[in-house]
Amino acid sequence: MNHSKQTWEEWVTGAAEMAWPLLTPAGLVACSVRVDRESKRVAVAFHLDAELTEEEHDDLSDVEGSILVQLPDDWQTRLIFERLSPGQPTDLSGAEVIYRRGDTETPFERWQRKQSTGGAS
Repeated sequence: MNHSKQTWEEWVTGAAEMAWPLLTPAGLVACSVRVDRESKRVAVAFHLDAELTEEEHDDLSDVEGSILVQLPDDWQTRLIFERLSPGQPTDLSGAEVIYRRGDTETPFERWQRKQSTGGAS
């Protein structure tokens, strides 16, 4: 499989599904990443809307989880992780949110826009 053909949304949802098999894409509320460049691992923290997942939960309104994902060598878009998350926070609470449900642009489009406007948001 050529991972470089995946979109960000496919990759993020796929990573969350590995840790939460019954996740529906609509249940993904937000996702953040922390990059370890040396090992090419990405810590993905995801936040789910329990009402939109296919699992039963007792008195839970939100579900949070995280997973470490190894980026394949042929996945060129891994460079975007380095551009979006230049620092290396020590915990996921400091990681950058790369996806929120309802986003009108992908992280790559957001990065391109920032580049074209000289880094302004």
